[in-house]
Amino acid sequence: MCVWILSRNLDKYNWGIFVGLLFAILGDITMELNGDIIFIVGVVLNMLALVFYTIYFIRSDRSLKILRLIPFLAIMSIVYIVIFKNLGIYKIPIFIYDILYAVFLWRSSARLGDKQISVLSQWVCFIGCVIITTSDSLLGLSLFKPNHYIFDSYFVTMALWWMGQLMMAITAVTSPEFAGDQNL
Repeated sequence: MCVWILSRNLDKYNWGIFVGLLFAILGDITMELNGDIIFIVGVVLNMLALVFYTIYFIRSDRSLKILRLIPFLAIMSIVYIVIFKNLGIYKIPIFIYDILYAVFLWRSSARLGDKQISVLSQWVCFIGCVIITTSDSLLGLSLFKPNHYIFDSYFVTMALWWMGQLMMAITAVTSPEFAGDQNL
């Protein structure tokens, strides 16, 4: 996806998606290694991916739409509460991670209704963000609630993660404000 963005149109707007993808790749590689410290490094790298994705969303739509933040904070709070007692040393990093996810979803939803971005592009990007968040929430449940959680498919979790990343990347190179006349 990074090579594709580079080959299509890396510019002053969509660089956030490009850098976010790089951090996501590094985070995934790091989280495959064993150890608490390595796991924290992987979480931090994925947090940085969320920060850069959010920068992209803010740069493409500066509207506030603060009320859209509330449901995302509620959803991520529920996920956090469900896994809280099993988090151990990860309580603070995962709390920050959940807040970043709420902001990430809020900023991607703020683009919905923007007249400068095609409706299809808005929805593909937002649904991709929801899929990414679902994937990470499933991963969190499988890691921190393993005896109570029925779904534990690494393949499905990772497939959802990268499908969401792809949906976001597609809109980063095809949105009209980033790629001239090309529309998704």
